[in-house]
Amino acid sequence: MSQIYKIGVSCAVAAVFMAGMAVAAEGEGWKTSLALGANVNQGNTETMGVNAALTTGRATGKMEYRLGIEANYGENTTMAEDGSENTDKTAQNAKAHANIKYRLNGTYWYTDDSILHDEIGGIDYRAIIGVGGGLYAMDNAKDKLGLEIGLAYIIDEFESGEDDDGVSLRLAARHDHTFSETAKCWASVEYLPNMDDFEDYLLNAEIGTETMLNSTLSLRVVAQDRYDGEPPDGLEANDLSLVAALVYTH
Repeated sequence: MSQIYKIGVSCAVAAVFMAGMAVAAEGEGWKTSLALGANVNQGNTETMGVNAALTTGRATGKMEYRLGIEANYGENTTMAEDGSENTDKTAQNAKAHANIKYRLNGTYWYTDDSILHDEIGGIDYRAIIGVGGGLYAMDNAKDKLGLEIGLAYIIDEFESGEDDDGVSLRLAARHDHTFSETAKCWASVEYLPNMDDFEDYLLNAEIGTETMLNSTLSLRVVAQDRYDGEPPDGLEANDLSLVAALVYTH
């Protein structure tokens, strides 16, 4: 596939995200939240990390939407014996994602799309365009468990100059649980094996909790894990992050 075509597809996916977020900001029935988090440690070793996430969602009639943009940055500074400082980036990534469902009687069609940039992980960009079907194993006031199966087209461009694209099987599950009016949690997992080589796969997982502090502010803690079955040379297969943030919900 030509480089121009890859960039065109990625830009198209990004445009869908931005259009969706713009519609959500102006439309009725959307629940939008902005999460901001930071940590700073000083001493012989100085660390700094910031993260931000904008998410919005809506469920009305037969349609369900979940859209979001998130970014993380971190650095670590150490002091040498001669007094000089050495600063290393520990995180620099951004991701946009969109999940849209068309509900039937207990089942649904979906599209699940994302685009990722991760400088530390060596990913210039990774675009995933997924479509398929799903069903709700649970769907009540406290629990919603969706199981999905479909196909995903994945385009990878790495910082090393390598690139790859192909069709993968997509198996996914997401469970949302509401403890009370002020507390909830969720967990999701996504398995994406390449249709031509099942040893070449991606595994994405997330678990999180959110507790309301007042009518507009909440505390959110999220753990995210991303595993690449065949990472580029010199890079680790697993990326794990833990984020705590204050969330403003409108």
